[in-house]
Amino acid sequence: MRGEYGHDFVDELRPERGELVIDKSGFGPFHATDLRERLGIRGITHLPITGVTTQGCVFSTLREAVDRGYYCLTIRDGTAAFEPDLHEATMRMIASEGHLCGWISDSTRLLEAMRDAPRSSGD
Repeated sequence: MRGEYGHDFVDELRPERGELVIDKSGFGPFHATDLRERLGIRGITHLPITGVTTQGCVFSTLREAVDRGYYCLTIRDGTAAFEPDLHEATMRMIASEGHLCGWISDSTRLLEAMRDAPRSSGD
């Protein structure tokens, strides 16, 4: 909850000046925020999903994004749960039904793909 311990960023992950920050009030970031509009302005259609807890906020974010037509990649080592079994169960749910809720990868592969991706002239 806003104003409570744990709501703010840890020091090592504070956003840089000008970086987009969405202050969500529910489990997913699309509820009662302008996230969809901000992504649309930037032409963003693909989302890497990270965070805690895997079975709660991460999965809610993923489902909300997929419902809105985004292509999602959940980063296995960029998500966590208090109980490892719940983390693994959520990974199995994401991968089920032919990756109905997107795909799963790890941070190393994501960073390699981002490094090797062609850049647009606006970058």
